[in-house]
Amino acid sequence: KPIPTVIGKGAYGCVHSPALECADGRNSKPDSKQISKYMMTWDAKKEMDEFVLIGNADKNEDFHLGKPTKCAVKNSDLNKHAIMACRNTARFHPDRLEEYSLLLLKHGGADLYKYGDAVQTWTKNDANIRKNEIFWLEVSRMLYGLKVFEENDIIHLDLKPQNIVYNEETNRINFIDFGMLTTKTLLLNKINRYQPGYTHWSY
Repeated sequence: KPIPTVIGKGAYGCVHSPALECADGRNSKPDSKQISKYMMTWDAKKEMDEFVLIGNADKNEDFHLGKPTKCAVKNSDLNKHAIMACRNTARFHPDRLEEYSLLLLKHGGADLYKYGDAVQTWTKNDANIRKNEIFWLEVSRMLYGLKVFEENDIIHLDLKPQNIVYNEETNRINFIDFGMLTTKTLLLNKINRYQPGYTHWSY
């Protein structure tokens, strides 16, 4: 079996492709169209709950990849080896699998940070110029998504190039990572009650 490789990592999750294996065997065969996010079970539950907000706002999945499924992590050497590559065993411990869960998600393509790095290596020719034009036309989907966020009182709170993905084959861009998603109303209530005693560079 191919060893899952780390394709993204944040404060709350480590993402592998192909997906790590679930304890119930539902994804025992590697699938290039599916990835997994390894998280503490509490954080995974919280992120699943936040998908109610984005799902209600984007019922047709016009700018997100849909709700993931959650499963327990299979206790296997393959999974443990892949988790070690997260490079933060204090946060993503490979020997306490019972405290963690997997979120299984669709693979939306490269994040914009990596995609931008790749584009810089392209030779300037008519084909690549056209690919760039197609990408920038698709970026309008992001603007539509932000408009829907505003209309539904939603704030992502962690928008950055690493949380926007682009599939070059399908020419589709999507927002990802809704673990910090909240409503503007709730956020303002917190600020009014506790004062803004916390910051984050991508707020």
